Amino acid sequence: MIVSSDVAYLLIMALLSYSMALSMRVGLFSIAPAGFVVLGAYVFGLLQVRLHWSTYAAGLAAVLACAVVGALVALPLGRIRGVYTSIATLAFVAVATSLESSFGVTGGSLGLVGIPYGDLRAPAVIGIVVVLVLFAYLDHSYGGRRLDVVRRDPVLARTLGANVPLAKFWSLTVSALVAGLAGLLYAREINFIAPTDFDFAFAIMIAANTVLGGFSHWAGPLVGSVGLGLTAIYLRPYVGWSELAYGLILAGVMVWQPLGIAGWIRRGTGYRARRSHPVSAPEPELVESR
Repeated sequence: MIVSSDVAYLLIMALLSYSMALSMRVGLFSIAPAGFVVLGAYVFGLLQVRLHWSTYAAGLAAVLACAVVGALVALPLGRIRGVYTSIATLAFVAVATSLESSFGVTGGSLGLVGIPYGDLRAPAVIGIVVVLVLFAYLDHSYGGRRLDVVRRDPVLARTLGANVPLAKFWSLTVSALVAGLAGLLYAREINFIAPTDFDFAFAIMIAANTVLGGFSHWAGPLVGSVGLGLTAIYLRPYVGWSELAYGLILAGVMVWQPLGIAGWIRRGTGYRARRSHPVSAPEPELVESR
């Protein structure tokens, strides 16, 4: 049975999937959203618990903090290629999750308690709608087609006049902002955050949702996160079975449809034909080898 907290969980995971998909649009398989959700949750929680800020002031500060840190992280990441991007962002996640348990102000390993409860499903839905509009714009705009070229062939994109480092910079920065929004929504919904909430398995879950849904269609991350989220919810009474289902579903998707559910959506709606582009290039792997 799905309860109110499950709906909030699905919305938060959908935001995180879109956050990761934003970086994948420019060919970067970044795990950084798993670190920015930590930053957003703790900044929001600390401002409310320690400094007694209002909900909206703390939320705005948390999102802006994630955007600023995201911009700083994006500066070097925009110039890294291939698997090194995943390794660098994994290191960032490790640093972010270790810092949260290293300071007494954050509650350390015991976590941060006393965050005021609030039903933020409505703001979460608004956030999802805004991100959906952004993705729909990228799917049908000239700017989105430029990002496709950046992802498929960065050298060709430079030849056509695209600023590849700038495109990656903005994608990673907006990705961090969306992940920060998911983090503050998590803190507000759960009322308690601890280092164990954002472990390596959490990062893998975000990646799994995004890979299953795909990033080449605006509905892909939403369908993927809701699909795997519902699977985990209904298999909750059976310990271990949800992880097995995750693995089997992902294995099947990677073998038969590497572009995820978004690939099926594109094929079924004739999306590829409508998005014809003078640059003919195969779809990339999740991590560019160039």
